[in-house]
Amino acid sequence: MTDDWDCEILTTCARDAATWRNEFAAGETTIGGVHARRFSVARERDAASFEAHSRRVVGGGATLAEQETWLRAQGPDAPGLTAHLAAHADDYDAVFFYSYLYATTHFALPSVAAKAVLVPLAHDEWMFWLSVYDRTFLSSARVACVSEDERRLVSRRFPGAHVCDAIVAPGIDVPITDASRFRRRYAIDGPYAIYLGRVDAAKGVDDLVAFFLAANARDRRSVPRKLVLVGPVSMKIPAHDAIVALGAVDEADKWDALVGADFAIVPSAYESLSLAALEAWAVGKAVVANGASSVLVGQCRRTNAGLWYANENEFVALLASDLFGVAGELGRRGAAYVTEHYTWPATRLAMLACLP
Repeated sequence: MTDDWDCEILTTCARDAATWRNEFAAGETTIGGVHARRFSVARERDAASFEAHSRRVVGGGATLAEQETWLRAQGPDAPGLTAHLAAHADDYDAVFFYSYLYATTHFALPSVAAKAVLVPLAHDEWMFWLSVYDRTFLSSARVACVSEDERRLVSRRFPGAHVCDAIVAPGIDVPITDASRFRRRYAIDGPYAIYLGRVDAAKGVDDLVAFFLAANARDRRSVPRKLVLVGPVSMKIPAHDAIVALGAVDEADKWDALVGADFAIVPSAYESLSLAALEAWAVGKAVVANGASSVLVGQCRRTNAGLWYANENEFVALLASDLFGVAGELGRRGAAYVTEHYTWPATRLAMLACLP
């Protein structure tokens, strides 16, 4: 967007969505070559308090005030960001909000609603159906979705929203990779499957680990020797030689790990668009996905480059099938699809088409 516009990023000082702890300095800075302003989060997330608020609103029937209290508990509560946007609304021609879920969007968007482009990153989760988000979606000048599946979901939930025809999916850039470099650095030999993303039960990783160990126990010859988990860890991982949790790694190591894998697994049931799947396909890897996610199934069907499972038995059977015989062809189809559809020039044109 900087080719056409003077751009500015408004964000918080937090790094971790589990705590919203202020870790960056407040004030003006540069992010990726773009001028940015960071605002302090008023308070860290209190997990116990947030869970208590969630229990009060999850069943429905909570008042708008109770839902907004829940939103503040979820965070990030950055009153300086909200105040800045209200005070400088006339300085901006358009404001993109990512995503619908968090307090920053809900409290800051109304002051610039006529210029707001909401990129909701929505999926069919219980929070999506809360009435507190009606104003967010219905008052936005435009709602821009990252996949056709998300667009259909949003249009069904909010028939009065101004949903863009253009899809603002991200472009995928593949760097120069070296799988052997990754293997040497982390002392990993033999075949492995890979998971990319937050290592969290909320992402389905607890089931993935259990399913993989079940498949491994059934027939070690028909499955990769290891499951490599790449991403920040926020759950307990069973001690087992077949499970390798690397934690957060840099981008070079991530891409090297992906290129060296036999295939990628995406176990989340809740996605608006799986960037992990797109990155796997971009380097010619097949994807095994959680069939509970209509978005993932839709991506697998459109690319004709992925398979999916509904439960542990199907996962075990899938890995014991002739997956390795077709993984190469699936990966080639995925690479061709990503090359055609997920480029930054296409993303830029889509974003321009969504401007108010």
